[in-house]
Amino acid sequence: MEDPSGAVPPCVSGFSMTAGADGRFRIPDLPAVRVALQVYAKDCLKWSQEVALDREDLVVRLAAAAPTPVPPPPPVVVPVVPVTAASGAARLGGRLLDLAGNSKAQERVELAAASATVAAGPWRIDTDAHGAFAFADLPAGTFDVRWIRREGGLEVLDLETRLTLAEGERRELELGPSGRATLTGSIELNAMPPPGSKTTTLGYGTPPAPLSEMPALVVVQLLRSGGEEFQEPLPSGRRGCFARDGRFSFEGVEGGEWSVEVELVSGDTHVMLGGEVHVPVEGTAEIALKLYGP
Repeated sequence: MEDPSGAVPPCVSGFSMTAGADGRFRIPDLPAVRVALQVYAKDCLKWSQEVALDREDLVVRLAAAAPTPVPPPPPVVVPVVPVTAASGAARLGGRLLDLAGNSKAQERVELAAASATVAAGPWRIDTDAHGAFAFADLPAGTFDVRWIRREGGLEVLDLETRLTLAEGERRELELGPSGRATLTGSIELNAMPPPGSKTTTLGYGTPPAPLSEMPALVVVQLLRSGGEEFQEPLPSGRRGCFARDGRFSFEGVEGGEWSVEVELVSGDTHVMLGGEVHVPVEGTAEIALKLYGP
């Protein structure tokens, strides 16, 4: 292998070849120099390394390429059919389930009209020993059905699902987590502001006193973002839980863009915190909400 230009050291542009079925390859008549070796294989990461040609054999170990991330499907927006009657002949039954498919007994389920031209609902009922619930004598229209989680005198909406019932329709529903991801989060009080930041007070009147300690129980609401098509969170699809000592976790979350909102209450002080987070189709996402101290 010669460099016709006569450069010292020789300049060789390189060449390529294909390995056999056994993964072996042979390049004869190479000088004893250092070369940049690159190996490509289907479904494997590119292998690139500078090696010295000072021996007969070289073993190249390839690693499998990481799978291409699957983008989450866009959120489904159900067209709203207004409820125009206080009652009717439709029926909605179902079961309230956890992530593993186990029924949740003695829990409250609420059904509310997404839009109504008359006074209709909301309807609330507690599940039986098998997690079953049923709403009868319903009018036609679009509704949001959700689990009312209760703890320590607080309530939060979870597993909210929007559906439309036709006149006299009978529908069965399994109300439970439908995603494959987990979202964990933390709330930090009196955090140090980022270097160089400035504090601005909005509103009027006397500002509330700063929170001195984290409430033992905090309501956390998760709202589905509408993406570029919708500038605000979607009106349905809410998830909810309680943060204990500043930590919270959602299981069975669908992949996509979400908004997290928490309300910290201590005496007469009410503080709202929020943030945006991307949740993968599978795996875990994390978010940290910080309330900067004085």
